[in-house]
Amino acid sequence: MADEARRGTARGLPGQRWRFVSVEVDKVTLLPGALASGTVTFSDGVTAKWVVDQYGRPGFTEISQPGYRPSPADGQAFVQELSAQLQRRGF
Repeated sequence: MADEARRGTARGLPGQRWRFVSVEVDKVTLLPGALASGTVTFSDGVTAKWVVDQYGRPGFTEISQPGYRPSPADGQAFVQELSAQLQRRGF
């Protein structure tokens, strides 16, 4: 189950519509070797399931669009928001 509290990080350039990267953290992580897991929605609407392993490394387990790579801005926003969410939960 995903945590009801969602947070997003706004990204955009002057004159562009603001777009968000939204990160959700699962209340319970059932994946072997995982410390935390959840979902992310990138600014272009592509969704993914993420996991942080026992060494603190984030990775993706499923992505809604095969071969997808987030933009550098979305990647940075994901890491920043993930870090903030996990810190709030005591990781």
